[in-house]
Amino acid sequence: GAVSWSASLAEDRLTADKEFFQLLSYTPSENPPSLSRWLQVLSMSGEMRENIKLLCTGKIESIFGEISYTGNDSSNRWFNIGAFTGHGTGRISGIIFDTTVIKEKELSSMKETIENIQAQKMESIGRLAGGVAHDFNNLLHVILGYCDILNRVSDNDPVIRDVSEPIVEAAEKGRELVKQLLLFSRDKKPVLQAVNLISITKSFRKLLSRIMEQNITVDTEIHCESAWILGDPGQMEQVLMNLCVNARDAMPNGGTIRIVLDKICVKYPFEATCGLVKEGNYISLTVIDNGPGIPESDHKNIFEPFFTTKSAEEGTGMGLATVMGIVREHSGYIDVRNRENEGVEIVAFFPELKEDQSGSVHVEKTEVLANTDNKRSFRSICILLAEDEERVMNLAVEGLGTAGIRVLRAGSGKEAVEVFKKRRDDIEMLVFDVMMPEMSGPAAYKEILSLGGSIPVVFTTGYAGDRLARIDGNHQVLSKPYSMKDLIEIIYRMTDEMEEHDSKE
Repeated sequence: GAVSWSASLAEDRLTADKEFFQLLSYTPSENPPSLSRWLQVLSMSGEMRENIKLLCTGKIESIFGEISYTGNDSSNRWFNIGAFTGHGTGRISGIIFDTTVIKEKELSSMKETIENIQAQKMESIGRLAGGVAHDFNNLLHVILGYCDILNRVSDNDPVIRDVSEPIVEAAEKGRELVKQLLLFSRDKKPVLQAVNLISITKSFRKLLSRIMEQNITVDTEIHCESAWILGDPGQMEQVLMNLCVNARDAMPNGGTIRIVLDKICVKYPFEATCGLVKEGNYISLTVIDNGPGIPESDHKNIFEPFFTTKSAEEGTGMGLATVMGIVREHSGYIDVRNRENEGVEIVAFFPELKEDQSGSVHVEKTEVLANTDNKRSFRSICILLAEDEERVMNLAVEGLGTAGIRVLRAGSGKEAVEVFKKRRDDIEMLVFDVMMPEMSGPAAYKEILSLGGSIPVVFTTGYAGDRLARIDGNHQVLSKPYSMKDLIEIIYRMTDEMEEHDSKE
């Protein structure tokens, strides 16, 4: 695939046969072709261009390196070029040969390596986020729990309440941050169902108009009659909220946020900011602002957790990372585009769900814990509580004791199994933390089930990972930090159900 060429330095003339020009897909603008013009249209490194200059001035005798050129057919090709000059001849002789196939393989391999490194980095950060969430949720649980006890024992004394309310408010904000961490780390799996993004966007638009500053205008543009996807409605609202808040923050002096819904058909895969968008039909959700824009170099970074262009007081850098986590969980893609002098648009692509499928999608139902003050007749229930965090254990014992629930303690999953073996006739229910030393809560529960019989269990967790996958038996999950009222309610409900089941038998 190599072709030769030569040049006269004095005449600035390039000499080559037609195969040379066909290989480059290059049509000179003059005849005879100019050497300097040809060198100008080539793309090459600064070092390579400097070496060619030294060659032309006779300071070095030969060069070898890499060039690229976008030809008349708009395709970019890569070449290796070699050239030498004889002292005093005023001529250069050289060859070029096409290395496009080799170069594309090299670039593809390099890109794949970079993406793998990025994926590993994000996975590591996700695991770190999950670990932080577990410990932080335990702290928040203790803070919120004792604030609740403090208010109750003081009969909601106004002085006590004035002190406790800021503590509760700060803890609630911490809980929201942990939720974002868990969304990013993909601990919270989406509850997928047929969702029409048009309905979500319209209802969200009303909410958004009430929380945005007066100098921010929100417009919606819906260019399709239906926009069905397989998604989690709550997480779709989270995507909209985070993208719109990010757009708002980019316009401190006011501006317009546009939310655009459309259908697109991708016939040929294309490279988006975060991955290759494959062929198929998608619903595109676009949020556009008219702020100053984002530097191209930051486009990929903005989706990394804790990366932010804002000051420490203005943001945590988790908003767009959360969006990325949700979109990936929905098999979607994200693209960031700067609009010339018009700010930024961020597009989320979600695979379209055909309308004839929307009615037949299995919707996973989740039970919401009752939060009412039902008056129950006092009756004693004995539970086995396994929790490795002593402060959480003490809080639970105090809170459950007010409802007449007796607690047998275990500081680990292994200890819980031993306590159950000794007191199984007394124990009516289990409350197990998911992550514990020696043996996790799910592992301890499986071992207890293997002893025979069945017993209900509540798994409490600040971060479960995949430890609750494939759990059999009568179980519920309660996320930390939870209120003691929720735990008491679920214990009463599950033991009631167990008694009804036993009476029928």
